[in-house]
Order: sequence, then C-alpha cells, then structure tokens
Amino acid sequence: MTVQSNNLFWPELHWPYFFIFDPEGGVTWDTPDGLFVDKRSDMYHPGTYYPKKMPQQPATAYLCALADNHGQPLDAQKTYRLHVPKDFATWAFIYNPLDRVGLSTYDVPNMKTNVDGSVDIYFGPKAPAGLESNWIPTQGKRAMPVMRFYGGTEAFWNRSSKLPDPEIVQ
Repeated sequence: MTVQSNNLFWPELHWPYFFIFDPEGGVTWDTPDGLFVDKRSDMYHPGTYYPKKMPQQPATAYLCALADNHGQPLDAQKTYRLHVPKDFATWAFIYNPLDRVGLSTYDVPNMKTNVDGSVDIYFGPKAPAGLESNWIPTQGKRAMPVMRFYGGTEAFWNRSSKLPDPEIVQ
C-alpha cells in the first residue's frame, strides 16, 4: 500500500504540508452547514493560535513525513534515515524514555555531520552503531516525523531546496 496525499509540498516526494488553508489563506470551521469540531481540534492540536489569514509565505511552516522514499507507510519495526541538507533547520517531535523529543539545529554540535555540512537523522527502535547522537528512539511505535521551518528561505518557498523522504536502513 502506498501513501497518497493531495497536499504534497514537493509533488515527487512524500512530505504533505501540515496545515490546509482555504483558497483565501484562512481557516474556517463555522459554515452554513455546521460547526466542524474535529477539523478545529486537528488544527489546534499542534498549535494554539492561527491568524484569520495566512500570508503566502508564513513565518513558520510544518511538513510531516507519512511515507518512506518508496511511498510505503512508515513501519514501527524499522529504522529510517532522514538526510537533512545543511540549509534546513529542523525539529522533530517523537517522545521516548530518553527524553529526547527531537533533534534541532541546536543539537548539531553534538551530532555526527556529513562532509558537506548536512546531517542524517535516524529514527526507529534501534540506533545504528556509532550514530546514537543522531538517533530519535521510537520505542517500537510508528513515527510521524514533523519538520518545522522558521522563516523559510526563498529556496524553500520556490521548492528548489528539497528534503528527501526517509529511507529504511534496518
């Protein structure tokens, strides 16, 4: 089964844009047909305030990985690598007993980086040997990585800079 979404940030990858706004850039729950409590709840779960209208390029953007690089749903029993290009600021939210709720650009000095300055983040039930500092434990639960981008660059918004899909490593 491949994961499909009609809200992909990059059409050839599997990163849907986390929030879905109406054509005017707003979020409406009260309509002539009813009050959409579930939709309101879904939007307020990851945040607490949304303006009546979002700008074309909001100050913060959220993308979530629902599938691997083959379009398959993320599997709780597998470990994945997410290659983060050096120009992407990151923050991932996965809770675990190590109290490591994510990795961000503040963690890079303690992580193993690639020669070009990029970082590989691993998430899954087991850390790859020697890469524990780059690993987010998932305790055997299915992960849904969320990437938060503050002040996206022009390369982000014109989609010329891309975040690869997660890849299975174990």
